[in-house]
Amino acid sequence: YVVMGTQGASGAKAIFVGTVTTKILKIATCPVLVIPQTCKFKPLKNIAFVTSFKRNFSADIIAPLKFAASLFKAPIRIMHINEEKQLSKIQSANKNTLEAYLQEVEKTWHWMPYVDKKKVSIQYFIAELEIDLLTMVRYEHSFFEGLLREPVIEKVAFTVTVPFLVVPF
Repeated sequence: YVVMGTQGASGAKAIFVGTVTTKILKIATCPVLVIPQTCKFKPLKNIAFVTSFKRNFSADIIAPLKFAASLFKAPIRIMHINEEKQLSKIQSANKNTLEAYLQEVEKTWHWMPYVDKKKVSIQYFIAELEIDLLTMVRYEHSFFEGLLREPVIEKVAFTVTVPFLVVPF
């Protein structure tokens, strides 16, 4: 694990300068736990795992999430942002795989509406469910995917108010 604090950034500074945190998130080959400057330690009561179910899961990817949940006996709140009317066959298969990996962990499934930006949907979710740790998986993207997709992890890293665990794929 890499554990690091962050002050966040906004506007032109975030676009032109970037931060050490987002650079580390892009290149890390191990889980990175980002702690916002304003956070104070408290035991975890709710852990969020945000996923699109578009990529498969492995035991290694899920291990840090399961570890945090077991350490604090905290439930995992699995969040999916509704971008489509129903899950594709691949998404359903990936959801079933995740279910199998997390079968012994207390969990709930949440479908959130897409609100302008994914970052906003995630912020609503954190507030609504009183999330204490946000978790996401960072996938490598092709050049064209990088041009077309919303850089959710980078945007969330600038604005998150709870510890943020990013696991590389």
